[in-house]
Parts: sequence; C-alpha cells; structure tokens
Amino acid sequence: MANGEKFSLNSDAAASKVLPLGTKAKVTNLDTGKSETVEVKDRGPATPGRVMDVSPSTADKLGMKKDGTTSAEITPLTGADAAK
Repeated sequence: MANGEKFSLNSDAAASKVLPLGTKAKVTNLDTGKSETVEVKDRGPATPGRVMDVSPSTADKLGMKKDGTTSAEITPLTGADAAK
C-alpha cells in the first residue's frame, strides 16, 4: 500500500484519493445504517465515480460485500479533514 504496509484482507484499511494517509474515518452504509471505522492506508480507488475502497472484511461488516458498492457517508475522525 502507499503507506508501506502489506495489505491484509482482514484489516481496517481503506484507499482514498482525497483524505490524507493515516486519516481515520467513519464509513456508514446509507442502505443498512451499519458503520465501521477505517484508516486510509492507500491511494485509490482507480474506478471512476468511487470515493473510497475498503477491505473485504470491512465491506462484509458494512453489509456491502455481495454488491461490491454502496452509497455511504464518510466522516473523517482524525487528520486534516476531521470534523471539529
């Protein structure tokens, strides 16, 4: 990953082009209301129209693994863009 760590399928890792590396963010699936905290450890996603990629483990916890994508609210918790 961009931060130098090896990617783990079971991690809380996320990829974002906008949020700085190291930012922790709350991701809420707007369809299910489920939320998880992730840490931006990589750059991406490469697919146009996507705002963030999450690990398969996080996708499963959010209830979006089957479909692969969902509408989500992303709230920075730490880093330069964190809510004050």
